Amino acid sequence: MKLNPYDRAPHSRVTGILLLLGFTGLLYALMMPYALPAPVELPTRHYVFSTGLSGSRKQIIDTGGAYSLTITDADQTVYMTFPAGTVADALERAGITVHEYDTVEPSLDTALTEGQGIIVTRIEPSRETFYSDIPYETVTVENEWLVSGATNTLQEGVTGIRREVYDIVRYNGEVRERTLVESVVEKEPTEEIVEAGVFVPPVVDAENKTLTLWDGTVVDYRYYIDVEATAYTCEGQEWNITKTGTIARVGEIAVDPRYIPLNSKLYVVARDGTWVYGLCKAEDTGGLIKGYRIDLYYDTEHECWQFGRRNARVYVLPDDYVIDN
Repeated sequence: MKLNPYDRAPHSRVTGILLLLGFTGLLYALMMPYALPAPVELPTRHYVFSTGLSGSRKQIIDTGGAYSLTITDADQTVYMTFPAGTVADALERAGITVHEYDTVEPSLDTALTEGQGIIVTRIEPSRETFYSDIPYETVTVENEWLVSGATNTLQEGVTGIRREVYDIVRYNGEVRERTLVESVVEKEPTEEIVEAGVFVPPVVDAENKTLTLWDGTVVDYRYYIDVEATAYTCEGQEWNITKTGTIARVGEIAVDPRYIPLNSKLYVVARDGTWVYGLCKAEDTGGLIKGYRIDLYYDTEHECWQFGRRNARVYVLPDDYVIDN
């Protein structure tokens, strides 16, 4: 009888499957030691997270020790467990360095206890320089030729500079101590000089040709002319005698005799009323004083420069009017 190789008993096929599974299991068992990774030691837990407070941090360090500690280092708080040791040991484990001027409470050699609180205060001494302005003062002088309410700056004020050196001590970034070491004026301030007018302009009655002065005096005038006014002085000069032989002084002016006769009695005021020279006499002449020009006498060159060139109105008074100057 011829046998069909595919015509086998069911139990033979089951036996083959079991043999295959057994061989696979043996192979897996032999390879297991090489397939699994070796056990590793878990690192110390070290977490950093925000507290919600600007500029501050919290840190948790768990070393599996016996004591629970809280370390406050300026704006950082560290919670940690630690075995027996000293405050110095705990700070070293937390990675906190204490500098020369810093303080630690309790002291570094203090033995740790459960619930220990350690406070590190950062102290930073420094010497710092500051500069500050020194305000200038304003000096006001009266000017009887300037109309009341008007002002004129004769000298600009300049701010001075002061240098100050301080020894400063900061505790955790906050200034707690500030000691002045040196204060030096590097630049003195320059005072401002302002002249204030006290003159009350005359009240002009054109119909009656009168001037009512600030003190109530009523002065008649014959006519007036509008001119350009400048100023001159004898300061620093060797001469002081006018064309008419009088001494040059405040209250005498130079004129062109063709327009204003010498020895005329005059009242000079700004055309717009903002300043006044007042009562004066025409006693001098000048090479440049031609036509509708006058030159007012002042005591100093500074006053002349301040006056400059201005429009003026000259009231010509009666010849018999008496001017005491």
